[in-house]
Amino acid sequence: METMAALELSVSLFVPPHNPATQLLELAAAELQNQSQGRLRLRIYSSEQLGSTPDQFDLARSGRADLAYLMHGATPGLFPLTELATLPFVVRDPVSGTAALMAVKTPYLDHEHPDVKLLFVAANAPMAIHSVKPVCCLDDFKGMRIRHAGQAVAATLAALGAEPINVMPLRVKEALTSGQIDAAAMTYEGAYVTKLTDAAPYVFELNANTVTFALVMNRARYEALDAKSRKLLEEVLGASAGHRLALRLSQSGLQGQRHVQNSGAIVTQPSGSEHAILARLVEPVVESALRDLSSKGKPGRQVYDALVARGPETLPE
Repeated sequence: METMAALELSVSLFVPPHNPATQLLELAAAELQNQSQGRLRLRIYSSEQLGSTPDQFDLARSGRADLAYLMHGATPGLFPLTELATLPFVVRDPVSGTAALMAVKTPYLDHEHPDVKLLFVAANAPMAIHSVKPVCCLDDFKGMRIRHAGQAVAATLAALGAEPINVMPLRVKEALTSGQIDAAAMTYEGAYVTKLTDAAPYVFELNANTVTFALVMNRARYEALDAKSRKLLEEVLGASAGHRLALRLSQSGLQGQRHVQNSGAIVTQPSGSEHAILARLVEPVVESALRDLSSKGKPGRQVYDALVARGPETLPE
């Protein structure tokens, strides 16, 4: 019987090898190769080897990479419906946030990822503010130069009187140590992976916005696969992979939080009254984003309502 030749698919990631997404895809590569009896193989390029963080979507869309793992906030405005998940207080944890995004994937999000197969979309945990100097209350944000991770994060920081500055994840620590920025909005998972506490020993748990990710595959490359290979690819790298990533992000976030606490960093939580002030300050951020989408004929309100309707979920032991 004739044996089909092995097919190697390139996977581009902007994150480093020790990131949960890279680790997940390495395990998926082994699973895919095993289940396909060696016919399907993934060759993983991490740490922006094939292109910068903002280039990841175009790498897959153009076919310069077969698959790519991207952060939506790196290309502001390109994925407006997906980025609704990054508005203040929409996502409360990676597991429920990812489930909510996957629930609106087919009716809404597939369309704003043209020329690719959207395999999964995922959310991280809400971000804290990691700073080089103490931040004790919301007033301390005024005038601070703070790294953001997309339009919604930038708008939230601006509402607090800060100056949002766009810095890609792998360059945040350098920007802090060089004095380019005073602080960075980043998840505990991200801070742990990038060893951010060395440069930013003060943490304010703002926990308003999150970041979203996606794994996409070049559409022509996907459609050229035989039906059996497409099915296997989706089983291994589709919704189940997004859920597994959410679990890994949650666990890594808890690990990162413990690491920050054990490192001697000063962690501040906003008071109840400051929570109320923050909620009031960011209301215009949400309404502005929804009005903008409505003016462009996009179903922003429907997607937003669907995303916030899902409550937090408990991780399995």
